[in-house]
Amino acid sequence: MTFKTLLGIADQMYNATDPDAVFDTFLDYAKGLGLDFLFIGRWGFMLSHPQGEPQFFRSNMPEWAKVYFDNGYIHIDPCIHLAMRINRAFFYKEAFVDLTPAQEKFVKDAREHGMVDGFVVPIHRRLGAPGAVTMGAKAPLDISKIDCLRLEMLSHMAYGVIDELQGTDQQLQIMRLTDRERTVLTLVARGKTNWEIGAILSISEYSVRDYLKTLSKQLETANRTHTVVRAMQLGLISP
Repeated sequence: MTFKTLLGIADQMYNATDPDAVFDTFLDYAKGLGLDFLFIGRWGFMLSHPQGEPQFFRSNMPEWAKVYFDNGYIHIDPCIHLAMRINRAFFYKEAFVDLTPAQEKFVKDAREHGMVDGFVVPIHRRLGAPGAVTMGAKAPLDISKIDCLRLEMLSHMAYGVIDELQGTDQQLQIMRLTDRERTVLTLVARGKTNWEIGAILSISEYSVRDYLKTLSKQLETANRTHTVVRAMQLGLISP
């Protein structure tokens, strides 16, 4: 593939007005490298909320996607676990080591659905929960380093354009805290307990807990420390 062709694919995605068109453009390119399945989504909210749903998710394999989410595989998927820890792309085999019995069952199920090999590009952005572009193949992959780099670059493009077209990035950027919510988080950041915060603000510690529960849902976080860190990252409170 020439650099000019690569730019053409990127332009095609950037100029698209429909998320499905972006997905299809990237899938066509991936298939040319021996990849059969494509999954693009922001799923971080599901990791801390068992009943949550991904902010956006697209795939060309709806049957496996249903099995994946119905069985809660997102919580044990070794590729997701590795994608949460690193920023670089990787092949499935790098994640499929030292597996638990539950993870071994997941890998067996994935292979039975056709995913013999694959390539994953973690997506970590300043705004919002993490996500990934995951590509699966029916046969072992043999992809050159330059093609891996191209896949990684186009994955970030496809993910970003789809996210923007669906408005999830914009929803995060326009989020605002009330004065009370900002004060509660600031006091948490200073190490205050719920009881201490309640005493300072003349509200019950149960009200403080409710504030934190609501903020955790809005910011897609797992606990009070994670909530404070995310609020700081988004510039909603000062460090």
